[in-house]
Amino acid sequence: MMFKFIFIGKDLIDKFRGDKDKLLAPASKFFYKLHFSPDFLTIISLIFGLTAGWFLYQSNLVLFVLFMFLHALFDAFDGALARYKPLEFHSNYLIDHVADRMIMVSLFIAVALKSPEISVAHILVPIFYMYSHTLYALGKGKLPIVYIRIIYCVILFIDESLATNVALGLTLFNSLILTYSYFGMKWKKLL
Repeated sequence: MMFKFIFIGKDLIDKFRGDKDKLLAPASKFFYKLHFSPDFLTIISLIFGLTAGWFLYQSNLVLFVLFMFLHALFDAFDGALARYKPLEFHSNYLIDHVADRMIMVSLFIAVALKSPEISVAHILVPIFYMYSHTLYALGKGKLPIVYIRIIYCVILFIDESLATNVALGLTLFNSLILTYSYFGMKWKKLL
């Protein structure tokens, strides 16, 4: 029953993505007329996200929020542009996926480096995070996953230690569910 709930969540995400694309259609047309590719927008998003990580490390929360907002905006633009003219843009999903993972890992590292002591959680979060998203990518995006970026960033404003522990719980949960889903899928094909 739990997996059904997660898949219903994916359906909601897909519906939201369609609504978001309609909202971003003017921006997609604008970037299309400028001959920007989705991958170019992904690189801009990556630069904004990594800059946000730097400002998080520097404890400049105003600039962290500003650059995370710009990152999220351009992260939305790249996907909307790729879906705007899907036959023209052979957008590399892998580039977008890796860029998003790099940004999250930079945030985990920024929090760990700011911490008075680096805990086991600081080490395990990026490991579980990358493991779970590697399985997600190998499953071609068809496996259940909990997206933690927004949850993590919001909890950072409450308490960085709490954010790290919540991220550890969610990435461990993702790792277990994705391991079961991915390898269960592989075993079904063998039988």
